[in-house]
Amino acid sequence: MDSVVPRLSQLLNRDPYLHPYTHEIERRYKIFEENLRKIDETEGGIDQFSRGYETFGLTKQDDGLTYREWAPGAKAVHLIGDFNNWDRSSHACSVNEFGVWELKIPNKPDGSSPIEHKSRVKVAITKHDGNQVDRISPWITYAAPQSNTDLYEGVHWDPPQPYHWQNPRPSRPKSLRIYESHVGIASNKLEVASYDHFSQNVIPRVKDLGYNCVELMAIMEHAYYASFGYQVTNFFAVSSHASKNTMDGLNQFDGTNGCYFHDNPRGFHDLWDSRLFDYTQWEVLRFLLSNLRWYLEEYKFDGFRFDGVTSMIYHDHGLGHGFGGDYPSFFGLGVDTESITYLQLANHMMHTIHPDVVSIAEDVSGMPALCRPINEGGIGFDYRLGMAIPDKWIELLKKCKDEDWDFQELYHTMTNRRYMENTIAYAESHDQALVGDKTIAFWLMDKEMYDFMSVTSYLTPIIDRGLALHKMISDSDDDDDDDDGDDGDDGDDGDDGDDGDDDDGDDGDDDDDDDDSDSDDDDGDDDDDGDDDDDDDDDDSDSDSDDDDDDGDGDGDGDDDDDDDDSDSDDDDGDDDDDGDDDDDDDDDDSDSDSDDDDDDGD
Repeated sequence: MDSVVPRLSQLLNRDPYLHPYTHEIERRYKIFEENLRKIDETEGGIDQFSRGYETFGLTKQDDGLTYREWAPGAKAVHLIGDFNNWDRSSHACSVNEFGVWELKIPNKPDGSSPIEHKSRVKVAITKHDGNQVDRISPWITYAAPQSNTDLYEGVHWDPPQPYHWQNPRPSRPKSLRIYESHVGIASNKLEVASYDHFSQNVIPRVKDLGYNCVELMAIMEHAYYASFGYQVTNFFAVSSHASKNTMDGLNQFDGTNGCYFHDNPRGFHDLWDSRLFDYTQWEVLRFLLSNLRWYLEEYKFDGFRFDGVTSMIYHDHGLGHGFGGDYPSFFGLGVDTESITYLQLANHMMHTIHPDVVSIAEDVSGMPALCRPINEGGIGFDYRLGMAIPDKWIELLKKCKDEDWDFQELYHTMTNRRYMENTIAYAESHDQALVGDKTIAFWLMDKEMYDFMSVTSYLTPIIDRGLALHKMISDSDDDDDDDDGDDGDDGDDGDDGDDGDDDDGDDGDDDDDDDDSDSDDDDGDDDDDGDDDDDDDDDDSDSDSDDDDDDGDGDGDGDDDDDDDDSDSDDDDGDDDDDGDDDDDDDDDDSDSDSDDDDDDGD
């Protein structure tokens, strides 16, 4: 009998260990198909469904503005702001049967917009106990702080002269060379750097170094700047600042613990101190899919890196879980099917609308078929991060003399991945360079860099060794043949020199980065490669691991850990750790045009 999954036989032929789980793979696919069918019937297709930003929030029509918001737990909703002198009762919304509130505001007598460009706006939500709280619309595209306070307000963005893109979207490179960056810290001065500074001073350098993709961190508004983009507050607003911050973010938006999140203990990630989306809610799917689409269209992102995927796809978030490569753990009751369905819908939407989009998953569990097409029974990502590789390099530099390196173990770590699933092999990222550790350059040369890196100074043995090993390590993750499905990502944020010891705090991810996989197969070339990576949300995951992957879990972390926490502590995308978006690569969901992937932190 033919399977409901069109190309399932290809997946099973590639990995015979999946045969006992055929029914579960088919069940997941049926749920995805059913959601897609409902979207087609009720919304006119995923193209229209993922354009929620055209109908929600404040949208412009010829005769005025329409404000539309989903707040099912609210008793009343009023729009307030500069336009009505913050009158809390003059602009009341009406509600429909689905909990969507709506208000139409006609143009002024002279035909101009009733709310001026850059006007401050908020939403006054009346709770069922009669108390009123002020919120920022989740669909706002610009947020700014109030004078002399840390509280933010929404800013209505309606410029008289819309920006017009001057260059076409670049084609996706066959093999990615990714440079991860945080625009704000990409300056050698004591300042928060600007996008102009980045484009003028960093991008040319990145291009000259041979990279073809920029992954931008911390694109979306987030509560704590030093988190590098975690705890997102305003998903559609590029940072000029999901957390549990109820004043600025999504948490308790309509006065309840539910709305966008699970209204029970399942809705809280205690380790990350963040909220978890309820992917069964229709409007949550609209919001998250539209968020991805917004950055693809408005900022021309080329892709996203989804942070903390392990946290999304397991009910225990991967905490205290050894992930030893046992297949029952990938298909049992501990797997969150709702999250998998969302990720399938997200990948389907992105690749249908923009076939060259790149999606990268940060997963330490080794979930089979994570990076295989959905019609094979996969989740649809283009790449997974080879997270054990950078940890192995740091382990060697920290703990071993050069002459004691175990090259067989190193080879195993670098080639340990799922067959036919593309892997991003990289030497270091913010997880190593910023999250409780040091850059590879600092591990190799430390303070001698300050005095002996000049062309006018003599070459010391430390600098000589450091330069040679740095080049070797970086090149080892950069395979120009690309026969094996690997792409390299060894660029680390712009300015290497800060202080090398990264003390920004804790990301919570204790996972020794299990390379994605739990199967030793040498990878093999997956068809869909090309990732561009966001991010996001960006991603903080602390990985100090010392691993020597003998544990057989295939993840490449070497520790048979019980604690693969999947993730990085503070989730990328913010207000809910796992929405998947997140960290925008490329523009980063932050989007950037040169093939930049945002980090979709979505988490």
